[in-house]
Amino acid sequence: MGKEQLKLHDKKAAAAKNEIVINRLMMVFALAITIVTILIVNSNPGMDSMSNLRDQLSVFAYISGAAVVFAAVFLIIRLIKRTDETLKTLNSKHIFVISVIIFAGGLILRARLHDIIGTLIAAVITLTLLYFIHYLYRREYMITAVVCAFSAFSIYFSASATVYGTAAKIFAAAVPLILVAFTLFIRANGGEFRGSKILKNRRSYIHFFLAGAALLIAAGVNFIAAGLTVYIVCAVIAFALIYGIIYTIKMM
Repeated sequence: MGKEQLKLHDKKAAAAKNEIVINRLMMVFALAITIVTILIVNSNPGMDSMSNLRDQLSVFAYISGAAVVFAAVFLIIRLIKRTDETLKTLNSKHIFVISVIIFAGGLILRARLHDIIGTLIAAVITLTLLYFIHYLYRREYMITAVVCAFSAFSIYFSASATVYGTAAKIFAAAVPLILVAFTLFIRANGGEFRGSKILKNRRSYIHFFLAGAALLIAAGVNFIAAGLTVYIVCAVIAFALIYGIIYTIKMM
């Protein structure tokens, strides 16, 4: 195979990979819209009188639970056979995750947990954004975004005046410390983690350290002024968005 043929083959492979990524992003986006719509519709407490729907959801829970089992078996078989699913838009891992989400969603709808509907909607939107970031941005921003998401949700849950709220405050403080420790570890290993290159240059370390410092300050303020929880969460989200804008500009 000549050089021209190799170049043509590489271009076709890159085009096929890009098409798969686009299809996956569209699939996840459609799934997220569907889930959020169902959650919004279900957020009306007046639906509790619909006993028929509750019975139907009970049946749905059994069916979706069986689907999770079959999806898990299918995934295990694929892993054992080491089947290459790189060029498949919907692979065995996706099928398993989707089946688990559907099963969990059915249980939540049946339980009528109206108090956590808003949190679930925020979680679905966050996971969707992280999935997009995973494919569209560098790995270093993906890590920063995940850490910011954990911090934001931890600070949000820390508003609870229970032992869980205290645990959430401690976790919110631990997350940036874990990020700093992780940064020091990969720095000592030349920017690699388990053979995968995480950071490509020394300036990337500064971004991680700054993110860790900012999130640690947010967690500290949350300890001192619990009444500012909503504002602190908004500040963490704004911080993540600003970092996203910076990385977007760097990609141009």
